[in-house]
Amino acid sequence: MSVQMAKQALRKSMRNALRDVPVQHFQTAGGAIASRVVETSMYQNSNSIGIFLGTKTEVDTLVLLRQALLDGKKCFFPVITNLENSLMEFRQIHSLDQLSSFVPDKMGVLCPPEGENLTSEEPGEIDLFITPGLAFDRQGHRLGKGKGFYDRYFKMSDATRLARQCPTSYKVGVGLDLQVVDCVPVDDDVNLTDLVTPSLTLSFARNACL
Repeated sequence: MSVQMAKQALRKSMRNALRDVPVQHFQTAGGAIASRVVETSMYQNSNSIGIFLGTKTEVDTLVLLRQALLDGKKCFFPVITNLENSLMEFRQIHSLDQLSSFVPDKMGVLCPPEGENLTSEEPGEIDLFITPGLAFDRQGHRLGKGKGFYDRYFKMSDATRLARQCPTSYKVGVGLDLQVVDCVPVDDDVNLTDLVTPSLTLSFARNACL
């Protein structure tokens, strides 16, 4: 079986499994994950955080977002700018009140309505990314939805930071315990630096300064 076929098979099985999970479980998991993340040095030493807004089959990130804002972190969320070319950027949010006007985009991700002017951040400026995924393994591999938005953005971010002789950003995968599998098939994917679930915190290799 090719890598792409293996990815599609794992995506299908994980989507089916996640559909059977009660909504309350994603909320509870989000709170447990937030408690674990805020205790880490990577969170405490980061000034800026990129964080997604979970869909109904992703862990709830609102507890972590709320705490990050209270801690004075600059918080940014992903916005798709070009669906065909898998391009996105991160835009700053200052208050949870701003979320009330957000609407789902074509991928089902909550985004500001057209015309709302929010500050975007250049690749390489965000210290820590809270990253979604369908499946993860204990080697730092992540399986996304197949469009490559995060991999493309991470490569640009890493290149910018390494050119400045700075460490690459933390890339923290978050999900349910059931989303951790023995092996995620990979090809040209960007590895995570960390993985956090309700009962697990793992750290992997991170590129140091050149």
